[in-house]
Amino acid sequence: CIIFRPTTLFGTPPLGTRSNPVFDLILKAKQAQPAKLVRDLTVNFGYVEDMCNALLKLICDNESSGEYNFGGPNNLSRYKLGCEIYRFFGVNEKLLEPCLMDDFNPNVKRPLDTSFDCRRFDEKFNLKRTSILDYLALL
Repeated sequence: CIIFRPTTLFGTPPLGTRSNPVFDLILKAKQAQPAKLVRDLTVNFGYVEDMCNALLKLICDNESSGEYNFGGPNNLSRYKLGCEIYRFFGVNEKLLEPCLMDDFNPNVKRPLDTSFDCRRFDEKFNLKRTSILDYLALL
């Protein structure tokens, strides 16, 4: 049995499909729109094409077992993510308002660091995980 756990994924969504935080912030930045973003919850956003390449390698190598966490190379809050994207597009970061998870009165408490340890993934796949800035440079 193979267990493959992806974190929050990003990439360019096909038309008519669900978006993702990175793409949503790119659209907001291109329109210089304000956004309220959480600054105390972090995750390592993973590029969907990196995940697909890893899954393809598992299939081609006839792997039958293993547990793999998948995420990007950097742990970022949504606020820091927004700052990177707005800075990349030359948009004033003051349009981004930082807030806390508790501002949303969550029903369930969750850990503030939800990033994954991806060392096993890195050892197995020897793939460079795409950072947000590397992805933005591809656009």
